[in-house]
Amino acid sequence: MSRGEPKSLSRRDVLFGLVNRFRGAPEKGRNVAGIDPDLLQAESAIAGGDYAAAVTSLRACLAKSPEQAQARAKLGYCLYKGGRHIQAACELNRVLKKKDDNFSALYLGLVQARLGRLDAAVAAWKRYFNPDLPTLQRELNLQMALIASETPPTAEEVVASIETAIADCPDGLAS
Repeated sequence: MSRGEPKSLSRRDVLFGLVNRFRGAPEKGRNVAGIDPDLLQAESAIAGGDYAAAVTSLRACLAKSPEQAQARAKLGYCLYKGGRHIQAACELNRVLKKKDDNFSALYLGLVQARLGRLDAAVAAWKRYFNPDLPTLQRELNLQMALIASETPPTAEEVVASIETAIADCPDGLAS
């Protein structure tokens, strides 16, 4: 292209030019993908096992958009991992009030079992159904049957058994 020839524009360039004119210039440091940076930071902290930092990031994310179920479920998970079981139960219950969520049902059951409430744990696990993870589903069904038997296992045995099944899942979180 020489200096005298005008630059040809595609329809895409024209469309994005008009959209950007109305939208304005992107803010410095703004994530173009639309994913909350606090959520990305929380994901990184969870992957590194730093649940306290993940809780802080997830609370910041939820302060901006409190209806984000995924962030709330992960907050419940991080609170569970950090030993804050009552707070974890509150967050996971909030998710389950809005929608059915296997991840929240699974970890709410674990929270209830940790608190010694095996009947509440069974009620939560009855909401879990994931045919893509048959080993975990089988273990949950087995534990629910054992809890209903004449000689139920202790809460610690139930939690240890289900956490072992979760650890054997491909992603480790059984989402």
